[in-house]
Amino acid sequence: ALLKQFERFSKVEEELLITQKQREDEKSSYLSHTNELSVFIEKAGDKVLCAENRLKVSTVQYEHQITRLVAEVHAAEAKMKTAESQTNELHSQLCEEMSTPRRKSFDGGNETFKTQINDISQIS
Repeated sequence: ALLKQFERFSKVEEELLITQKQREDEKSSYLSHTNELSVFIEKAGDKVLCAENRLKVSTVQYEHQITRLVAEVHAAEAKMKTAESQTNELHSQLCEEMSTPRRKSFDGGNETFKTQINDISQIS
């Protein structure tokens, strides 16, 4: 009977050793996977930081481009207003000239001409 109990004990001890070995293997596998995940997460975090930095740089560049383009638009608008004002002024001048009849006046405006006529009158 003692021998049978010893055999059972040995068998139970062997099963316990196998179970303990399996648990150690599982723990080792778990730790390995945990380390792999930690490395993956760390690399992913680095990639996220790099992407975030690139995004910040791109955003600043786009902000500068937008500011420059807005300034160019304002300058173009100012030039357009100036050109429009000049066009309106020229149009007004043209309309004024077109509405004023053109005729030659012997007595208007030209003092040299008047003086010459007076001189001729005095000679006769």
